[in-house]
Amino acid sequence: MAEAIITIPEKKLVSLMRQTISETIRDIFLDPDIGLELKESFVDGLKGSIKAKKAGKLISFESILKKYQE
Repeated sequence: MAEAIITIPEKKLVSLMRQTISETIRDIFLDPDIGLELKESFVDGLKGSIKAKKAGKLISFESILKKYQE
């Protein structure tokens, strides 16, 4: 099977590369859930976490890490 070789002007190539890079960066860094509503159960879980933190009932990441590194 023969490969087709195409020639495009340098400015067009640079433009295509910029566009591709920009789209890739947007895909990586943008929130895929933007515009979606949070489920009530998720919001309730967050509120519970905030209450637990204020009450001092959360275990720090460092404590968990130490426990499993031993």
